[in-house]
Amino acid sequence: MKKILLLSLFALLFSLNVNSQIYIGPKAGLSFSNLTGNLGYYLANTDQPFIENGYNGFSLGLDFQYVLNESSSLVTDILYTNKGGLFETPDPTKRILEYQLNYIEIPILYKYDFDLDYLIVYTNIGPYLSFLAGGTGKRYGASWDTRTNDIKKFFDESDKQPYSNIDVGLCLGAGASYEIGPGNAFAEMRYNIGLIDVAKDSEDSFYKNIGKNRVFNIFLGYRFYLDVAKD
Repeated sequence: MKKILLLSLFALLFSLNVNSQIYIGPKAGLSFSNLTGNLGYYLANTDQPFIENGYNGFSLGLDFQYVLNESSSLVTDILYTNKGGLFETPDPTKRILEYQLNYIEIPILYKYDFDLDYLIVYTNIGPYLSFLAGGTGKRYGASWDTRTNDIKKFFDESDKQPYSNIDVGLCLGAGASYEIGPGNAFAEMRYNIGLIDVAKDSEDSFYKNIGKNRVFNIFLGYRFYLDVAKD
């Protein structure tokens, strides 16, 4: 999967017309995520599930835009982004599981612009691939022994669950940009729909699968025009 994505990116870069418009710039924002998991109760003697709550984090990275024509572009990012979720039991003496997942994420999106003269409004859609770069796993409350570990160590030792080092999914978004100086400032919203379970069932674990990432992002950024034309 990694090799296929990298080869696709290199093929895209080498196929670009040197006289095309290319923009590059920083972006940063907030991420509001949850996990669509189906966690069973820790004591494993009831079907009563954990209650899932969201996790708030941030995202930052570089944005690349290759203009195809007046209204269409290809956009890709290299992002460092937080995902995760928090689960708690519904009883008065709560037990809590908290997952913070840090990813390096690369979306490849088709962007379509609607030119309103003074403002450009756009939509985008496409797949993304994320690589798990770290994070933390915590469990605490009630009679539990409190544990906080690196997320991979937490899955390996605390939960004893097989987990995925990658996340693949679909990204849907919309935004607006305004020309300022040598480039354009933009604000954007995205919703990521993960297709891979973060962690799965294990005979050694009390928990069921932790489920798939669902993330809502809000970004602010600035794209600079990159002059690559040759005389």
